[in-house]
Amino acid sequence: MKKRFTAFILTLVIAFSFSSVSAQYYTESKKGGETFEEILQYSVDIDEISNDFNTALELFEKQESAVKIFEILNKYTDEFPQNTEQQIASLKASINNSAENNAYSTKVYNCCVDSYDILNKIIKGMAETDKYKSELLIWSRMTEAELEEYIAEMPTENEYRLLKEINALTEEYHNSQKEMPDFESYDEYVEYLKNMTKKVGNIFVQMVQKRNEIAKEHGYDNYADYAYAEIYDKDYGDAERKEFYNNTQKYISPLIEKLGTADYLISTDYEETRTDSQILDDTRVYLEKINPELTKAFDYMTGHGLYDMKKSDKKQSGCYTAYLDHFNVPFIFINPDGYNVQSTLVHEYGHYTAEFFDPFYSESNALESENRESNLDIAEIQSQGLEVLFYDYYGKLYGNSGRSEKISSVYSMTASIVDAALFSEWQEAVYKDDKITVDKCNSLFKQLCVKYNVDNLYGCDQNGGYTWVLVNHNFEAPMYYISYGVSAMAALDIMNESQENRKAAIDRYMKLSALGDHKEFKSSLEACGFDDVFDENTFKKISKSVKDFAGIGYDDVNDNDWFYPNVILTCDYMEGLSGERFSPNSDATRETFVTALGKMEDDIHGIESSATPFADIDNKFVSWAAEKGIAAGVDDTEFGGELPLTREQVVCFIYRFAGSPS
Repeated sequence: MKKRFTAFILTLVIAFSFSSVSAQYYTESKKGGETFEEILQYSVDIDEISNDFNTALELFEKQESAVKIFEILNKYTDEFPQNTEQQIASLKASINNSAENNAYSTKVYNCCVDSYDILNKIIKGMAETDKYKSELLIWSRMTEAELEEYIAEMPTENEYRLLKEINALTEEYHNSQKEMPDFESYDEYVEYLKNMTKKVGNIFVQMVQKRNEIAKEHGYDNYADYAYAEIYDKDYGDAERKEFYNNTQKYISPLIEKLGTADYLISTDYEETRTDSQILDDTRVYLEKINPELTKAFDYMTGHGLYDMKKSDKKQSGCYTAYLDHFNVPFIFINPDGYNVQSTLVHEYGHYTAEFFDPFYSESNALESENRESNLDIAEIQSQGLEVLFYDYYGKLYGNSGRSEKISSVYSMTASIVDAALFSEWQEAVYKDDKITVDKCNSLFKQLCVKYNVDNLYGCDQNGGYTWVLVNHNFEAPMYYISYGVSAMAALDIMNESQENRKAAIDRYMKLSALGDHKEFKSSLEACGFDDVFDENTFKKISKSVKDFAGIGYDDVNDNDWFYPNVILTCDYMEGLSGERFSPNSDATRETFVTALGKMEDDIHGIESSATPFADIDNKFVSWAAEKGIAAGVDDTEFGGELPLTREQVVCFIYRFAGSPS
C-alpha cells in the first residue's frame, strides 16, 4: 500500500516513445506527446473530488461496509487528479498573477491537503478497528508492519491545518508583490524597503512560527533542523554546513568586492535584441556543440511548447522548472523582467534535460522508490554546470559584450556561494529563535552581512538590514539556499576543469546530468569525480580559479591602475606571464599580440585552422593572421614570434585586423 500511495501523484506512462539513438549518457524516456496548450486543458471538478472524500469519511464514521468506502477511494489509487490540477493552477497563476488565479490555486491546494488528511484518517481508523483491518490489509497490499510504519509517518491533523495556513500566508505574500518602481534616489529605495518590510515582515514571522510548530509535530526543536533532515533529506549535517560557512567567509567573501568592481568596470549594459525564437535557436546550436544528446529534450520542449519566456507584466516574478507528473514532462517558466533571458534559459534547461531523462520518472523506478523528493543540491549543479560550459560561446552569443556577460555570470555564481552561506545561517538563526520579530530579522541580517563582508553590497551600511524581504526563497523555501552554494562550488569546479580539459569537464557534467536528481548528493559527486565541496582545499582551488578566470588575481595589477579594466576585459585573450603576475611593464612579443587578436576573432566569429606557413612556429592564430594578411613573417619562412613588438607593428596589425578601413 505504501508503494501505491507513493504512486498517487505519478502518471501512467503512455504512448509517445522518445528514442535515444547512440546515447552514451541518457536512457530512453517515454512521453505522452501533449503540447502545453493541451496540458492547460486538463481540468477536474475539485468540488466533486472534495465531496468524494467527505462521503468516504462519512461512510467510515457510520461504520458502513469497506466495499462502499473502497469503491470511492479506488478512483484515486493510481493518482490524485487534484495534484495535477494544483500544478496547472500554480502555473496559470505564475503566467497570470491575478487574485482570481491565486485564489483558485489556493483552493486546489487546500483540496489536496484535505484529501490526504481524510485518506489518512480513514486508513488510521480502519487499522484500529477489527471490522476493517483485514480488509484494509488486502486492499492496501501491506503487511501489518508496513501499515504500522505508514501510520507512524502520517502528518497530524494539526499539521494539515498549519500547511493550509502557511499557504494562505503565501497567497497574501504573492498578492503583495508588485513590480519594483524606478527610484530617483537611494533614499527612495530605502523608504521602499522599509515599507516592504512593514508590509510582508509580519507575514514572514507568522510563517516562521507555523513552520516551527510543524517541526515540533515531528519531534524537532525547530524547522531548520526538520527541513534539512526530512524535507531536503541532506546527507551532510551541521558540522559540514559550519565548515562551508567558515570556508566561504575565508576564501570566497574576499573575492566579491573585486569581482563586483570588475563587473562594474567592464559592464556594457547589454540589451537583448534577439527574439525568443532566435535565442532558442542559438541555444540549440551550442547545446549540440557541448554534446548532441543535450538537444533531444530541447527539441521535445520547443516542439511541444513546454516553456514560457515571454515578457509580460502579468507574470509572477522569478524563473523555475516544474515537473508535471501526470504528463511526465518538465516545464520551464521564465519572467524575463530583471533576468538575462539567454543565461536563464540555459540554467533552467540544465534542470529540464536532467528531469526529462531522470531514471526515477520511469514507471517502475518511481513506484519502487522509497523517496520521491528531488535532491536540490544535485539539481542546481545540473543547471549551473551547464551555464559554465556555455562560457566558451559567450562571444558568439553576446558579441562584444561576451566578456562582460561572462564576468557578470561568474560574479553572480561566486556571490551565490556567499548568499547561500549568509541566508542559510540567517534562516537557521531566525528559526531557532522562539521570540523572533521583524526587528530581530533586520538586525541579524545586518550583522551577518558585515560578517560576510557584503554589507555594502546589500546596502546594510545605510538601510538597516531590510533587503532580506526582497528574496522570495525566505518566504517560500526556507533552508533551500544552501543548495545554491554547494552546487555553485561544484559548477565552478567544472569551469576550472574546462579551462584545462574541456572534454573531461563535459563528460563529468553529462554523467551527473544523466543521474537525474533523486540520488544522494555526496556519493553522486564522488562517483562523477567531483572534489569535496566542503573541504578547505577545494575552496582554495575554486578561489584561485575564479581569480584567474576573471583576471583579478595578479599581484602587480591594482584596481586603481588606469589599465585595470583593460586587463579584466582582455584576460581571455592575453594572459599574464605567470599565474600571479601580469607584468604590465614588460614588452609584448609578436606572437603574444597576434595570438590575442586571433583569440578575439575566434571568440566572436570563429576561425578555421590552417596549416602554418612558418618553420619556426606552430600557432593556429598566427597561421590565421598570416592567411588573412593581418601579420606577415619577418621573412618567407620565419614569423619571429619571440621578437619584441614595435609600435609600427601594433598599428599595422590593428589596422589590418579592423579590415583596413579607408
